Amino acid sequence: MNKNKTLISAVAYARVSTRSDDQKNSFENQQKIFMERAEELGYYLVKQCGTNGIYADRGISGKSIKNRTEFNKMMKDSNKGFFSQILTTNIARYSRDIVTLQDTVRELRKKDIGVYFLKENINTGDYAKNYGDEVMLNILGALAQNELIALSKGIQVGMRQAQREGKWTSQPPFGYDRINVFLTVNEKESKIVKQIFDWYVNDGFSLWKIASLLNEQGIPSKKNKKWQQATIGKLIQNQIYTGKQINYQFVMLDIFTCKVIKVDEEDRIVHIFDQLKIIDEDTFNKANEIRELRASLVKSNNKYSSKNLLSNLFYCADCNASMKRVQRRDKPEKYYYLCSNRQRDKNMCIDYHYIREEDILIYLQRKVEELKTISLDKVREYYDVYVKTVLGKDFVNQLSDIEVSITRLEKRKNGLFTMRADGEIDKNDYNKIKKEIDEKLKKLEFSRSKINNINNEIKRIYEVYDSFVKNLNSFDIETAVNKKYRKIFRKITINNQKNIEIYWNNGLDKSFEEIISE
Repeated sequence: MNKNKTLISAVAYARVSTRSDDQKNSFENQQKIFMERAEELGYYLVKQCGTNGIYADRGISGKSIKNRTEFNKMMKDSNKGFFSQILTTNIARYSRDIVTLQDTVRELRKKDIGVYFLKENINTGDYAKNYGDEVMLNILGALAQNELIALSKGIQVGMRQAQREGKWTSQPPFGYDRINVFLTVNEKESKIVKQIFDWYVNDGFSLWKIASLLNEQGIPSKKNKKWQQATIGKLIQNQIYTGKQINYQFVMLDIFTCKVIKVDEEDRIVHIFDQLKIIDEDTFNKANEIRELRASLVKSNNKYSSKNLLSNLFYCADCNASMKRVQRRDKPEKYYYLCSNRQRDKNMCIDYHYIREEDILIYLQRKVEELKTISLDKVREYYDVYVKTVLGKDFVNQLSDIEVSITRLEKRKNGLFTMRADGEIDKNDYNKIKKEIDEKLKKLEFSRSKINNINNEIKRIYEVYDSFVKNLNSFDIETAVNKKYRKIFRKITINNQKNIEIYWNNGLDKSFEEIISE
C-alpha cells in the first residue's frame, strides 16, 4: 500500500536570511526540519511543487511579499489542488507583516489549506481547529513585526555610524568599486564618466544621445543593463564625482509603506575625499547649469542646440529669452539675432534687440583680445582678490591653531576618563566637565570642517584659473565653434539699449570688473 495515500499532501515554505550569523534559519537547516517533521506529523511533501516540495526565498525581507517570488508562486499553486497543507518553521519566516500574515492565512483557509507554524505549534487548517488559535497567531505575528521594526532601527543606527566613518553603505555608483566597505575609483569606468561629462558639457550632446552612444559601443551600466536617458541625468547630478561623498540624504519613516522624507542638508553626513574625485567641480557645475537650462527650455517649448556659434549663450537681458539666429532675406549669407519671445509675441518683450551677427562677433573678439593683453599675473590677481574677499582666506589661517586646540581637548578628555576610572572624580563632576569639553570640541570641529571646505573651494578656484587661462590663450575666434565659445563665455546678454554684457566662464560668481571695483 502506498503510504502517501494515508498521508496529507503538503508543501513547505522557507525564507532564508542574508545574515551570515543566522545559521539556525539557513536553507539547509530548514530543509532538514521539513524532511524530518513532515512524515512525523502525517504529511508528505509534493515533489512537483517548488524544489522537492519546498518553496524558498533567499535573501528577501519578510516585511513584504512583493519581491518574494517563491511565496507568490506557492500562493498561485494553492489554486491548483496540489496540496492541503503548508509547513513553515515559524511566523517570522512566513511573514513579519501582520497584515500579510492575516490576509494570506485567511485566503488559504477558504481553500481548505492550513498553515502549520512548527515552532509555535499553531495550525490554521480547518481539520486542525483545536490548534488553530487565530488570536494567538495574531499576537505572535505582532511580536514578529515589532522585532522587524526594532531590527530595522538597529540597522539604521549602525549604517549612520558607518557613514560617519566614511564608509559606503549601499551599492557603488558607476565609476567606483566598494572595497572593504569604502569606495575606490574604478579606472576603466572613471574614463567613461569623464567621457560622459565631456560629451555633455563640451560637445553639447543630449542625455538621450549619450545613452545611445554608450549602448552602441557595448558599454553596460553598473547594473549590467543598457543605459537610459534618466540614468545619465542622475549620473551628471551625483556630487560623488567631485569627491564629495554625501550620505543620509533620506530617512525611511515606515518600513512597510517605504515612505521616506528628505533629510535637511545640515544634518546630512558629508565627506570630502580627494582620492574619489573624477570630475573637477567647474566641469560638474557647468554640466548642471546646462542641465537646468535645458530643462527650462523644455518647459518653454524651446530646444537646446549647439549648432550655431552663440547657441544657448546669447540671451535677452529684459526677458531672459534666448536670442534667435535668423537669416537675412536680402542677403541670405548674412544673419542677425533677435529676441525669440518678441518674435513669437510682441507683448512678451519690449524690444527685438536686433543685432547683426558680424557685429556681436566683432564685439566678442575685441573683448577676448582685451583680456588676452592683460598679463597672466594680473588675471591671477583677480582670483586672489576673489578668494580673499568672497571666501575669507584669512579665516583659513586659523586652521593650525584650531588643530592644536582640538588635540589638547581630546587629550584632556582622555585624561578625564582615566581619572573617572581611577575614582579620582565622581560621576557628576565627570559628566559636567565632559559636557563642557564636548561642546568646545563640537564648535572647533565645525570650524575645522568649514575651513577644509573653504580650502577645497580655493583649490577649485585656482584649478579653474589654470583652465580658463589655457582656454583663453588657445581661443581663435576665426576658427572657434560653439564648443570653444562655451569654454570662454558662460552667458552673453543684450538689452533694448544695445548694451552687451559678458559673463565669462571663469568659475567665479562675479565678473572681473566687479571684483576689481571692490
